[in-house]
Amino acid sequence: MGSYVDASNVNHGFVRSTQGTITTIDAPGAGTGAYEGTYAFGINGAGDIAGPSIDGSSAFHGYVWKP
Repeated sequence: MGSYVDASNVNHGFVRSTQGTITTIDAPGAGTGAYEGTYAFGINGAGDIAGPSIDGSSAFHGYVWKP
């Protein structure tokens, strides 16, 4: 679980399964421009991931992603 920045400087969260599959996490409404997007900050025992996202107006929002 973590975050990465793509070639366009957009942030994306990700999670890696125990089998090695990597899934990108993009919160609904997250911006797709430079310095916008989704961050993955925490994970619980059920695999739920939480973090902030930044929309196209530079506003921060929280999200919870469930596997």
